[in-house]
Amino acid sequence: MDQAIYGNYAAKACVYELLGGKVRDDIELTWVVGIKEDLKDAVKEAEYYVNMGYKVIKLKVGNSPEKDYQLVETIRNYFGDRIKIRLDANQGYDYPTSLKLFQELEKFNIESIEQPVKRWDIEGLRKFREKLKTPIMADEAVSNFHDVYNVVSNNAADIVNIKVGKVGGLLPAKKISNVIESAELRATAGSNLELGIGIAASIHFVASSKVLSYPHDLYIGIDLHENDIIKRGFNFVDGKVKCPELPGLGVEVDTEIFRS
Repeated sequence: MDQAIYGNYAAKACVYELLGGKVRDDIELTWVVGIKEDLKDAVKEAEYYVNMGYKVIKLKVGNSPEKDYQLVETIRNYFGDRIKIRLDANQGYDYPTSLKLFQELEKFNIESIEQPVKRWDIEGLRKFREKLKTPIMADEAVSNFHDVYNVVSNNAADIVNIKVGKVGGLLPAKKISNVIESAELRATAGSNLELGIGIAASIHFVASSKVLSYPHDLYIGIDLHENDIIKRGFNFVDGKVKCPELPGLGVEVDTEIFRS
């Protein structure tokens, strides 16, 4: 398939039984709060999902050290120890610019810092890992099976965010998770804002992979779209989702949406 069709990775990401068997029933989720102009909007969104049972809130940062500090301070002061805070800079900073910021933010008990530097800056990731107590997560730096070797061999991260669609499907994702497990690191499964089919693939990936022990933001696509493309939703309770038990990915496409 890869020889016949270049790219189209998300389309190739089309279950747990075939991936090695289930290692967990409940998959703990993370909600992601995007960058807001008003801090009150960030608090309001986070509170909505905390009330739904989410225990980890990931805050998008990376535009301004001053605003990022205010955001983290506000969220921590508002929620106290009720939640864990994960930061995701989406490659927004470089090492010299943001080191002082993240050192100051550590006092707010940050769960992890995701991709603070450009995807190619493996040295920057490694320096953050050496200078900070907070675990460093690689995301864009691991976009395929070969990337994970560079991150692991350079001791550049504690955690890797694996997105099934980003890396080319379930088989590459499993290969990457095996490398991470062999290096005794940890992993999480992220989202490309997929709907039900893509989410189901990610759920099966997590359910079958022991190393994917960090809470996951694989579930955010549903709430960011008006409609899904599957007939029945997932079993979501108190910030966790269960792996579907039906054949295949465990979901059924709602073909009626194509007739409207």
